[in-house]
This record gives sequence, C-alpha cells and structure tokens, in this order.
Amino acid sequence: KNWLIERQQCFSQKAKDFGLKYPKGLVLIGVSGCGKSHTAKAIASAFSMPCLRLDIGAIMGKFVGQSEERIRGALNLAVSMSPSVCWLDEAEKGLATGGDDGGTTQRVVGTILTFMQENTAPVFFVFTMNSVKNVPPELLRKGRVAEIFFMDIPNRSEREEIIKIHLNLRNRDPDNFDIEALLDATDR
Repeated sequence: KNWLIERQQCFSQKAKDFGLKYPKGLVLIGVSGCGKSHTAKAIASAFSMPCLRLDIGAIMGKFVGQSEERIRGALNLAVSMSPSVCWLDEAEKGLATGGDDGGTTQRVVGTILTFMQENTAPVFFVFTMNSVKNVPPELLRKGRVAEIFFMDIPNRSEREEIIKIHLNLRNRDPDNFDIEALLDATDR
C-alpha cells in the first residue's frame, strides 16, 4: 500500500514535466483467494486509471500469427486508453514457456516484453500469478517491472479490518455483529 501511495503522482503532468519516468508495472504473487485480483483493481483506483483485464487465454488463436496480432491489438487499446492499468490475471498460466505450442507463447511473451520496453504511453502492468515457476525470468527482472510482491492470506487482525470495512460499506454497524465469531468462521 505504501509503495502505491508513494507512486500515485508518477503519472501526473507535474511528474512528466519534471522528467520522472513512470513505473512500468509490478507482479503480485500469492495463493488463490489472497486478494491479488482485488489489489489489481485497487491499484487502478488508486492511480485513477481504467483497469483493463487482459485475458491471455482469449488472446491465443489457432492460426499462425493470430495470437500475436491479438496481443498487439490489446496493447494498442491500452495505449489508446492511457493512462491505464493493464492487468494480466493468472499470468503464469498464459505466459508459461516450455510448452508444445510451436513457439506461440514465446512470441506473445516477446511482444509483451518489447511493448513494455519501447512503449512511451503511461500503461502500468499488473501481473497476478500463483507461482513464478514457469514464468520467463526476463518478465520478472527489475526494469521490466518495478516491484514483485508476495501476498498471503490475511491474518486475524487483517480479517477483522476487512470485515469491518465491508460491513461499513453496506451501512451496517460492526458493533451489531459478533466479529469474533466471524473471525473464527473465516480462519483457515
């Protein structure tokens, strides 16, 4: 959260006029259900940018060159809507290399990496993934992404805060609920 707060102004005209480069993106790694997807949306909200969810599975086509054309189209859309957040959910599943697809995935990854390197429009990437095991290391290096964060399941005090936030969002008084029972029920 602090990392985001410190960078909220990176995409402003004042930062651009000063000559600051905006961060290219970040990687969120964690187990299913820890809030990576929600965090990607919260990042877009914190930066006051549209959040564009890029579904790598939908990008992949069955004809030669189709996948690369689709990814270029999606990235061009992110540029046309910039400043924007381009969220690649479950990126490790769509960008994992070493498969038997005739090199299509490697070319799609190459297209994304080239875009991230050469693009000058303010497009901020958020890669969410459960594991980095099969992700190309060049995607994870500093310079491509500004930071890599591990997200864990919320602990008891964090869950208490989350429960109270959601009760308040629904105009419910947390004092009218047995928070301890809710915490016990949500303990994994």
